[in-house]
Amino acid sequence: MLVLAKALFSGLMIVMVYGSLAITTEGPISGDPLPELETQLDGCCFSALQRMLDHVAAHQTEWDACERSKLNDVQADQIRIESELSDIQAKLSSSGNWPESKSNVLNIPPNFEKIDSKYYYIEKSTRQNWYGASNFCRQMGAHLASIQNSMEQSRIEQHLVDREVYWLDTTDLATEGEFVHSSSGKKASFLNWGYGEPDNHQNMQHCIFLYNGYYYDSHCNTKSLFICQAGLEK
Repeated sequence: MLVLAKALFSGLMIVMVYGSLAITTEGPISGDPLPELETQLDGCCFSALQRMLDHVAAHQTEWDACERSKLNDVQADQIRIESELSDIQAKLSSSGNWPESKSNVLNIPPNFEKIDSKYYYIEKSTRQNWYGASNFCRQMGAHLASIQNSMEQSRIEQHLVDREVYWLDTTDLATEGEFVHSSSGKKASFLNWGYGEPDNHQNMQHCIFLYNGYYYDSHCNTKSLFICQAGLEK
């Protein structure tokens, strides 16, 4: 605003200096003297301009004071927030109870039981082919079980019916002889094959079931019980 006032002042001076000149295409009429700046600023014009400049200067002081007040408020809020954060961190450090990351919290579907550190649903009555069993598990937010080692298998078998067949998620449907976990696409590192397995009888056996502690490849349309597992393997 102060800059604008100065510009208005300069413009007013120019108008007052040259306003009385007679202008032609060749410039001022020869012989007419330029008016004195002092004469043009005498009287009421100068007084009015002076009052305008005083008014702008007064408001500029108010604006500066307002900006300083806002800045002080922001700095005070920042100090208060930093203090509160420090208090929270101190309390958490002393108790050791940091909140668990939501990404690490496993959402367990209903009817699943914990076996060691994992959760399983063991179907005990309804028999499905491999595709139906896989879809059943997905609808519950899970997948067919992907057993990773002999100890994990042994713990699961304690909850199975003796001499029953249970679908697992292992399959070589994509590439013959390359068994992967359908839940993750990773190569199966643990395959506890029964005698003579896998034999891929008639080139039609691509899905794996667990029977009395061993793995067997079978036709995927065979109906059997199954085991679902909550959460994907890392």
